[in-house]
Amino acid sequence: METLEQRIQRVVREEVAIVPYDPLWPELFRQEREHLLSCLPNDLIRRVEHFGSTAVPGLAAKPIVDILVEVTDLEATKAQIAPVLESQGYDYFWRPTHGNDGPPFYAWFIKRDPETKVRTHHIHMVEGDFAEHWDRLLFRDYLIEHPAVARDYERLKTRLASGSPHDRVTYTRGKTEFIVSITERAKQKNRDKTFRKSCVRSLCKSVSPALLSTAPSGAAFSERSLGQCVGTKQHERTRFGPGDVESLSSSHR
Repeated sequence: METLEQRIQRVVREEVAIVPYDPLWPELFRQEREHLLSCLPNDLIRRVEHFGSTAVPGLAAKPIVDILVEVTDLEATKAQIAPVLESQGYDYFWRPTHGNDGPPFYAWFIKRDPETKVRTHHIHMVEGDFAEHWDRLLFRDYLIEHPAVARDYERLKTRLASGSPHDRVTYTRGKTEFIVSITERAKQKNRDKTFRKSCVRSLCKSVSPALLSTAPSGAAFSERSLGQCVGTKQHERTRFGPGDVESLSSSHR
């Protein structure tokens, strides 16, 4: 029987191969999501998300579907979920977030093709407050919204996989700077978006109720409809446009 150290060494030396995007990847995620929800304790499972490169349409990737699962209790996950998936042939690791022993630890599973033993899925189980893991959804969404950045990431991964085809640690470390940079960009964009929405709500609250009838039907204000929102003060009309909201947002960056 393999020791834990032998299992880890075997896993990290498995081939890193980048392949063209496969439109079947979202369906493989959906099928695995249904399987997990059907065989695991419902009281422990919350969100189940598709992330990583296979979740970005058109992006070349390792042909392994990454799944992020929110669990209510990681200790209960070790006791109640790990035995179920291990009995089905999944590899299970109690894995550090950083390096060899950097907390927080989380439950990580590898699903393999039953015939070829090739990896098909990585399943990451974390609690809801594991911010660094959930930030990966922001990275995913940013690549979807910015195809040029996704292409840059694809070129980086292809180069790293070519240079370290049997060294997953080196491959992963080589991506880290890019991922951290883009994730921070995505987080800033998300903060700016939240702040602009707050500005819109605040500015519209200051508008005279008598003038709200001039707004578009529904009075659901966006930055565009804010341009039609007119306030009065001492008989003076002031028009706020999207540029004004943007300048307010910029002053808080």
